Amino acid sequence: MTSSGFRAVAGPDARVLILGTLPGAKSLACGQYYAQPHNAFWKIMGELVGAMPSLTYKERLKRVIARRIALWDVCANAERQGSLDAAIQRLTVQPNDFRGFLRSHRSIEVICFNGAKASELFRRRVSPTLDF
Repeated sequence: MTSSGFRAVAGPDARVLILGTLPGAKSLACGQYYAQPHNAFWKIMGELVGAMPSLTYKERLKRVIARRIALWDVCANAERQGSLDAAIQRLTVQPNDFRGFLRSHRSIEVICFNGAKASELFRRRVSPTLDF
């Protein structure tokens, strides 16, 4: 089954970009990054920037953006059965447009990964296409 990701969440002055792989089934159903309750992302963001899970999704995004953090995924789309990163079929991955994103967000200084699979896919599919 082909899954498609969300648009980036970023203010114009974003300094940090946090990348996942591709939204899971729960996130896709809710239309929200990291909607799976067992995912620790929003708990961590709550501790770091006050974007705790008890807030509305809209309020969490506002707090993340206010702290100059952007959220996105490496994959624009890919084939995957279920929600596990390990199930992403690497040869089907279509990366997001990082050249365009980084051109329009020149203040990005740090790219972080929410998991080893996101890092691997970025290193293999995106890094070779960028002019770092």
